[in-house]
Amino acid sequence: MRRLIVAGLLYLTGIAVILLIKPQYMFQRDGHWKEFGIGRDPEKFTNVPFWLFAIVWAILSYVLVSIMDDAFYGHLQSQTREYEPAPAPVPVMTPNRNNRNSRNARVNSQQELVPGYYMLNEGATGRNGVPRYVYLGPEEPEL
Repeated sequence: MRRLIVAGLLYLTGIAVILLIKPQYMFQRDGHWKEFGIGRDPEKFTNVPFWLFAIVWAILSYVLVSIMDDAFYGHLQSQTREYEPAPAPVPVMTPNRNNRNSRNARVNSQQELVPGYYMLNEGATGRNGVPRYVYLGPEEPEL
């Protein structure tokens, strides 16, 4: 949002400067805008009319602010990245070895996943917010 506001202010500043200066290639001597026309009388026609300048300046001002914003804040973020904490380890799911007939899984962070298919148990997950999975076995389940 801040990027849009700064780009808008830069755009309005550029438009105000052009309207105050009234360059000869955009305006007639009496202050009226020149019409768009290539290869016509340069007293009444121009290659760069005000409306074309306004469109190009809008795009250019946003691009300039985006480049400056990315350069400045990208530099700041690269300096602060070294202070970010390391991500928490993800628990690994293993089958419940206490009961071979049970399809419930338990969390054990010291072991690897047993090859097979796991499915999210939405009912158990919803109660306490911790994801619970059901171990389906080594073969692909039939759907």
